[in-house]
Amino acid sequence: MLLSPRDLGNGLVLRRSSKEDAEKLAEFNGRIHGDDEVDRYRVGVWTKDMLSGKHPTMQGDEFTIVEEKKTDKIVSSMNLIPQTWSYQGIPFQVGRPEAVGTDPEFRNRGLVRLQFECVHEWSKQRGDILQGITGIPYYYRLFGYEMAVELDASYIGYEPQVPKLPEGEEEKYQFRAASEKDIAFLQRLDDKSTKSMLLRCLRDENAWRYEISGRVADNCSRRQIMVIQDREGRQLGVIMHPFYLDHSYSTLIYFEIVDDASFADITPGVIRYIWNTGQRYAADSGKTMLGFNFALNGNHPAIKVASNNLPLKKRPYSWYIRVPDLLKFLRLVTPALENNLANSACNGYSGSLEICLFSKGIKLEFQNGKILEITESRYPDEKKMDVSFPGLTFLQILFGWRDIHELRYAFPDCTLKEAKLSIVESLFPKIPSRIWPVD
Repeated sequence: MLLSPRDLGNGLVLRRSSKEDAEKLAEFNGRIHGDDEVDRYRVGVWTKDMLSGKHPTMQGDEFTIVEEKKTDKIVSSMNLIPQTWSYQGIPFQVGRPEAVGTDPEFRNRGLVRLQFECVHEWSKQRGDILQGITGIPYYYRLFGYEMAVELDASYIGYEPQVPKLPEGEEEKYQFRAASEKDIAFLQRLDDKSTKSMLLRCLRDENAWRYEISGRVADNCSRRQIMVIQDREGRQLGVIMHPFYLDHSYSTLIYFEIVDDASFADITPGVIRYIWNTGQRYAADSGKTMLGFNFALNGNHPAIKVASNNLPLKKRPYSWYIRVPDLLKFLRLVTPALENNLANSACNGYSGSLEICLFSKGIKLEFQNGKILEITESRYPDEKKMDVSFPGLTFLQILFGWRDIHELRYAFPDCTLKEAKLSIVESLFPKIPSRIWPVD
């Protein structure tokens, strides 16, 4: 995984980071990615945290750096954050590219493409089977990524939608900062709440400890992790939110409760807490708070019970996903595909499904509901295949973001033999994901 310094010509060199680069990278990332002076500082702190050696998955050498030799100035950089995700309970390693940026003076020279080649090779050597990144529209499609998993839906309310506490009543629920003593509870609750998700990010005890007490306070990615408890001190749930206003909103990014608690009962108090917390952040920063934002998946129970409190819905964005070896990934998740089939009207299916990706074809052979073999062919005849997916759109159905009907509506060259419709629907149902990534 070593990257020896590489002369790129024109006075530039590409190399790998070390902990000694912390201050320079912090300044660079803050300048490139920060929205204002405060945000630039927070981005810089985040960068230094990733290089500190305290990060749960990074050692400090996971950044690429393009440097101008005559000035030692960083002109472009990105990194790769190791983590583990799961697909319907099947774990696998993931590389998350992040902090992708280039000084405006040095853009349009192919520097980001060169660095993606490096981090993709690092990711492969680590055994990562997938890469995922969030970022600006379209751009990462240039490097083999497809928008394939929901990200950051926004359900927004304003002061008139904040539920009023009845006169003479006190709040039934309290919110206290989580401590390391709460880690076991946090892990159990997260496992419970995501067990039905198609994709999730897994966290061990060390990762939870870093989230609670490992980050420097001004790290832009630090979350306030708050335990919900009743007046007797019983733990009922967890919420998370940034420690600042997010684009003028007080934003809830995580909300889960134990099985015998009620979202209908607890959510009004959460709204009041988020509203009051945002007002405090606004006063401390001298900014104006516009409203409160539930940045949760659209199928989250809190969205349903608080629908009248959240009049503005913003269209969700998407994760970019790259699967460099699709055959390898399909073989990995074969148990999940077989389980989908077993829980459908096509249980016990024997036969085949031939998938055309235009540059290649993939054939799945079934016997009594089990996948016997998955094979690949080059340049298939689209007319002879059962279903066709243009570009990388197959990833949208593989990761449960779209179903076959939505893809056929959006892409005229997504074709299907009607006799295989039920097989495709059974193998690739539309299932939500919740990815809170390691960053």
